[in-house]
Amino acid sequence: MKPRTLLYLFRVLPLLIFVSCGSTLWNREVETLKDNWAQGNTQFLLSLTPDDLKVDLGALGGGASYSLGEVFAQAHRWEEARLLWERSLQNDPSPWRQEAGKALFEQLAGERDWPRAEAVAKRINADFGDQLWAQRLLFEALYFQKKDTAARLIFAKWKPGSFTKEEETENRLFDVVMAIRNGEYARSSAGLRNLVFDQSASVLQFRLQSFLDENPKRYDLLGKWGRQTVEFQSLCYQALGQPLFDWLGKNTLGPEFWNHRALIENLEGQFKTEARAETGLRLLEGFRTRVTGEARFAAEYARGRLYRALGRWQEARSAFQAALALAPDTEAGQKTAWNWLNSWVELEPSSALGPFLQVYGRTSDPSYFHSVFEDWITGLVQSRNWKLLSALWRDLGHLLPPADRATASFILARLEAGGFVDLKEFGIEVETQALLADALGDRRYTYEAIMARAVLGKELDWAPTPGFNLSAKQRDRQTVWETLIAYGLGRQVVDEVLASSEPLSPEFVLGAATNLQKFGLYRTSLLLIYRFLKDEGAVLSQPLAKLLYPRAFAPLVEAQSSKQNLDPNLLFGLMREESSFDPNAKSWVGAQGLTQLMPETAAETAKRLKMKTYDLSNPDDNITLGAAYLATMVASQKQIFLALMAYNAGGGRIKPWKVELGRLPVEIFVEAAPIAETREYVKRILVSTVMYGVLHGGQSLGQMVKLVYPGFAP
Repeated sequence: MKPRTLLYLFRVLPLLIFVSCGSTLWNREVETLKDNWAQGNTQFLLSLTPDDLKVDLGALGGGASYSLGEVFAQAHRWEEARLLWERSLQNDPSPWRQEAGKALFEQLAGERDWPRAEAVAKRINADFGDQLWAQRLLFEALYFQKKDTAARLIFAKWKPGSFTKEEETENRLFDVVMAIRNGEYARSSAGLRNLVFDQSASVLQFRLQSFLDENPKRYDLLGKWGRQTVEFQSLCYQALGQPLFDWLGKNTLGPEFWNHRALIENLEGQFKTEARAETGLRLLEGFRTRVTGEARFAAEYARGRLYRALGRWQEARSAFQAALALAPDTEAGQKTAWNWLNSWVELEPSSALGPFLQVYGRTSDPSYFHSVFEDWITGLVQSRNWKLLSALWRDLGHLLPPADRATASFILARLEAGGFVDLKEFGIEVETQALLADALGDRRYTYEAIMARAVLGKELDWAPTPGFNLSAKQRDRQTVWETLIAYGLGRQVVDEVLASSEPLSPEFVLGAATNLQKFGLYRTSLLLIYRFLKDEGAVLSQPLAKLLYPRAFAPLVEAQSSKQNLDPNLLFGLMREESSFDPNAKSWVGAQGLTQLMPETAAETAKRLKMKTYDLSNPDDNITLGAAYLATMVASQKQIFLALMAYNAGGGRIKPWKVELGRLPVEIFVEAAPIAETREYVKRILVSTVMYGVLHGGQSLGQMVKLVYPGFAP
């Protein structure tokens, strides 16, 4: 061996042992580093310089360069992020290589460094050029450098409908701009007019305005009102309230300007608040009867929405009635029908059966109207209109989606059991058991299903996890997500999952949720599981249910529950529904922490407990105060469901509710509570309390229901 070679080995061998022996990195144990990063402890990592990162990361396992790049990007350390993504793009296998390439391209594109972005896109296309996402990156790099000849060669390969709706609209913008830059004015005019006049305000109009302003003669392609429309759309996109109102005041706009559905919809969006609705109505009246087609529909719909904002339900209903007859498509018809039914419920709930029958008889998606149906049925219970409630089930029941049919069936079953209605008297030849079976339906873990089980003496059961086959693309994506979670980027992963329509495998969700909770990200894990349960065919297995109802902060909960003589399952249920176990949760009204205490309530409770100092974001302090306050509510209200109502709505509201609704069975009393938030609050906590008792406490479903509803009689 040559002396020079021997000297080189003596110099580098210690470094190789130091950085890549599989046990240490940067003179620290690899497993310790990974554990710290998984928990979000990145202080040491972020102390490293770019030179420090030029070591062999193989000891960390697959995807290390890409994942660490994401960690640095979260900290806005772009030099380090780019260095790591470059290494991943060069050295990592799939799927991290693709993700690193995308991340690197997006960063360079954000900096408008299109030459370097083009170089990255070409490297990506060398391996993945048969995939549309890779082609689109290269196209964008060429397009923004005005290399239209090369860009058009890529663009010409794309078939309409190959991309998302938003991307397809952007493709039209690309096509128009390239045509104008190439002097193809006749071909570009129609596409340009569509983008300006017929598309809702978005960043595309803002970009288009910048392009047109480069050469003001381009506005001539739009014809009359073109410049004004571009200005209006841009102001709407930027949500610049006062500048927009000033602009409207300075411009005299004839009915022909407004004869476009998108423009009127944008107008409605700017004036839909109560404070601006009157002004918006005056604007509408200036042109409403002189626009045609889809613009006329939009004008009538906007008028209804503005009257609705003002609480003028008679005028709103009339406007929505007119808009219904003009609806140009199914989506427009659905949203108009929802608002029309809402107007009936607010104005004349006792006369709403006919309108509901009319709408439900025509729709292919009755679940779209769930919220307005729920408001209607609650109003009927509050007014004790048992006759109409029975007629609703008799005449409309077969058209209802499962969730709404379950609610109506359960309420009727319990009213008959309590002697409040005789179903046969109203022409309903159905036994109570059949109504309860309706309430059970296939939605196993809803409030109505759990209450129906309590009546029937049934316990919870759990469906087996069905088989699941991932496509190669889905498997790659979930592999990347698993890696990012392991590097402490769980929140970023779940944000991506929520934005994705890809089905999730049960194994991925179970493993990811387990790790997220291990790192204290309870709220994030719940969002992930709920997203999974929206997938077609997804079921809640018992192992997943235990993660959906986690015993977070268990030692503190058990200690304070014992001290305050509360069932710990109740306190777990309350905390889960109040904050999803996020110690830093803060509501829009100012409630804080795990048990969502208002500062005034916390101060009063702390004074009673002789706590001189406390921090509502501290789990120990918050659980101590929250448990004590809940115990106070239980002591004053005597029954837990009333205590929960008081916890949510304030104790002063409960007494008049009991006077007004007290004769109703407890479960129907809750259905009739005047505040929608309070109704849902008690239902959610009952479900959570039952789940905690059954899943973790070895309790029966009936025992847990009676904990919340002591007077419940099956």
